[in-house]
Amino acid sequence: MVKLIGIDMDGTLLDPQSKLSEENIKAIKYATSKGIDVVIASGRPVCESMRDYYKLLGLKSYYVGFNGAVVYDFETDTILYQKGITGKDVKELEKFKSQFSSVNSHAFILDTVLYEVEDYYVDLEVKVNYVKKKKIKFNDLADDFPVIKYMFTGSKVDIDNIINHVPEELKEKYNVVRSATYYLEFVNKEVDKARGIEIIAQKKGLSKEEIMTIGDEGNDYLMVKEAGLGIAMGNARQKVKDVAKDITESNANNGVAHAIYKYIK
Repeated sequence: MVKLIGIDMDGTLLDPQSKLSEENIKAIKYATSKGIDVVIASGRPVCESMRDYYKLLGLKSYYVGFNGAVVYDFETDTILYQKGITGKDVKELEKFKSQFSSVNSHAFILDTVLYEVEDYYVDLEVKVNYVKKKKIKFNDLADDFPVIKYMFTGSKVDIDNIINHVPEELKEKYNVVRSATYYLEFVNKEVDKARGIEIIAQKKGLSKEEIMTIGDEGNDYLMVKEAGLGIAMGNARQKVKDVAKDITESNANNGVAHAIYKYIK
């Protein structure tokens, strides 16, 4: 029996225009009315826009943010779990990025995006997530400066190319996840949405078999694979569909609502 549902945000809960449908809102409220805990698991930061989504959905507590690097409790405004990288890591990743002249990068501390070059993607973070922004020199960061995540930004062609050239030593050192067509993120090796969901489940005394997850992108792969009931969106990447227990409708057709009503009675 499902007692906890973890749902990805972009490409899953939100439609292709990044809107939250009434159908999905109603479905999530239906699930919570049945006593089921629903949490959002996203690459997005801990931010005021996510707090607004939680209020709209009638959710009160845990949020898995930054692809699992932070588990936050909106009800008490406390961090349940956080594991990041360091300024030294950022400088190493910047050195790798220097091979690709057409991409930019930014990094995050809890509520602020750090950048050297202000571009469309930095402004998008501010506009969509209501975070602060700060221009810095990455190479000036202290080696032990705490960073939550670092990311490359660029066109689909750019990110496809970088993925094909990430050296094995970086793959071994970091969890490298594609959270969107235009994002490639580097987080602590121990960090993943699946781990964030697991931490919440452990706190609630739930087993893997009592967890349902819904996602679409590469950063949802483990979350979908390891849940007792992992659901891939109809618009999901093939590798996510390959490990899912079921495939629902696309995010253009309220796939989250379809999955909830199918499995929550």
